[in-house]
Order: sequence, then C-alpha cells, then structure tokens
Amino acid sequence: MPEVISIVVVDDEPSIGEILTKFLTRKGYGVASFTNGHRALEYLVSSDARLVLTDINMPEINGIEVIRLARIIKPDLSFLVMGSRLGDEDINQELAELGISDYIHKPFALEALAQAIELKLGAEKSNETRRPPARPDDPVIRAGR
Repeated sequence: MPEVISIVVVDDEPSIGEILTKFLTRKGYGVASFTNGHRALEYLVSSDARLVLTDINMPEINGIEVIRLARIIKPDLSFLVMGSRLGDEDINQELAELGISDYIHKPFALEALAQAIELKLGAEKSNETRRPPARPDDPVIRAGR
C-alpha cells in the first residue's frame, strides 16, 4: 500500500480550508486543516506531516511566523505559501530569508495548486531542483528560479 502523504493546511478563512481539504483528500493526501496558526503548530508536534500549505496573512500569527516556529518543531518540513500579497517587497524579503521560494498567488486554480504540491514533494523526494519553466499565465510563482 502506498504511503499517504500528510499535508497541513493553515488558512484563517474556513471556506478555503474546507475546499482545500476536500480537493487534496480527493487527490489522495491526508489533510489536517486549521484556521489558526497556533493550533496547526500544536498539531505538528505529534504529526507525520511532510508539507505545510499556509496563507501568509492571518490574524494572531501570520504565515511567516508559522513557518519559523514549524521549522523548530520539524526542521525537515516543506512549505508552500499562498496569499494575495505575495508581491509585497517586505513579505518577499522575509520569505527569501527563510529559504521559501515556492508560493502561489490567490486566487488560484486548484489544479495549479496540485501541480505545485506535486512539484514540491517530488523535488523533495528525489532531491531534484530542476523544474519546468513557468509560463507567463502560470499562477504558480517560484522566486529565484
């Protein structure tokens, strides 16, 4: 039986979490969704998650802090960031300092998200960094690639 890859979704909008959970479950992933970064971090302590898909703009604890703290809990986690303010220079700088170069702009097509996740997990699994070139209309943005 193939391994079920576990993904943690963190987005303060419950409807987005529900949509992503349903979609990713249909794609064969195990999904735990949280509307609060603190709860997601508590879950990570005892989970076998391989990827955190986090919104960047959230109250209480934003996506950047989720990433910083999640790396303390599980240093080998992969991250994919989603948001509508990913063109903001300060946010891009903070993400770059954290080594985060994979993100997707909201709104996005669910299939574009699935492709970004497959690429992220595939590159992690095979240690490959080669990626297909992005098309101008591709909603998946990879800074520094």
